[in-house]
Amino acid sequence: MFAIGIYILLKSIHVSNTFSMNYRFSYGSVGVPAGILFLGFILGVGMLFFNSKNVVAWLVTIASLGFLIVGVIMNLNVSLASMDAFSFLSILVLVGGGAGLLLGSMRKSN
Repeated sequence: MFAIGIYILLKSIHVSNTFSMNYRFSYGSVGVPAGILFLGFILGVGMLFFNSKNVVAWLVTIASLGFLIVGVIMNLNVSLASMDAFSFLSILVLVGGGAGLLLGSMRKSN
């Protein structure tokens, strides 16, 4: 029950992304274009191919990759699909009832 309820709930969620190359990340009052992050990543990878023991190259590559991942995650839009009340209540009953049965089966019996 629990797994089916979670499956149906996850199938009802829509995830979209607004990340684009012309988007400007805001770090405080400073706006950074997304393309600069890609430029930093390319520069870091180039430095790594030139000298893989360079600490600065590793820092630039990891930092720009980290900022890219954070930027994509920050721009995700998550919304629940439009559904009638019966479908939504059915999902909640499946998740809640399944969780109750699952936790009840894991309880120690005396």
